[in-house]
Amino acid sequence: GYTFYKPKTEEEQQKIGSFFSLLDQKINLQSEKIQNLTLYKKGLLQQVMSREIRFKDSEGREYPEWEEVKLGRIAEINMGQSPGSETYNEENIGLPLVQGKGDIKDRVTVPQRYTSKPTKVVNKGSLIMTVRAPVGYMSKCNQKVCIGRGVCEIKPNINTDFVYQIMILQETNWGKLEQGSTFTAVSKSDIENLVFEV
Repeated sequence: GYTFYKPKTEEEQQKIGSFFSLLDQKINLQSEKIQNLTLYKKGLLQQVMSREIRFKDSEGREYPEWEEVKLGRIAEINMGQSPGSETYNEENIGLPLVQGKGDIKDRVTVPQRYTSKPTKVVNKGSLIMTVRAPVGYMSKCNQKVCIGRGVCEIKPNINTDFVYQIMILQETNWGKLEQGSTFTAVSKSDIENLVFEV
């Protein structure tokens, strides 16, 4: 088993405990700052998307009014397809496999296993959204991967970062659909038929 060592003096124990407690406090303060900044960003994003806040062109003029479109008109949706489980491996053979939210951390793909026979391949920089509970969680692909049936690729034909931000704002709406229902997945047409103003 694990051997536990302790300093003999109370003073050394106290110094070690206090030092790391101080670091914990700093970490907690940073976490609070991140949470506050995330909420601030969300509020600003909602104001921009509802056009309470407008950007202006280089001459200081208003941009034209936005138009209502379905996501399927501004992006190609590619549903994931899971390879056979016999192709899964942890020896880095083939491509990393993104199956769902478990393969995403801090909005970036961090696959836990590989597949030696990739089915649907997605390139670095693409947008990936979970299509099974939790539905609608957005991330960016930071490497070439294979996507399984728990996710889809959203490939915009307009500014990718703009679409990414709209889809992050949309996340809570997917969550509302899930609550109190048997709703656990969305189809390609559900995603294509999302309506936005752009």
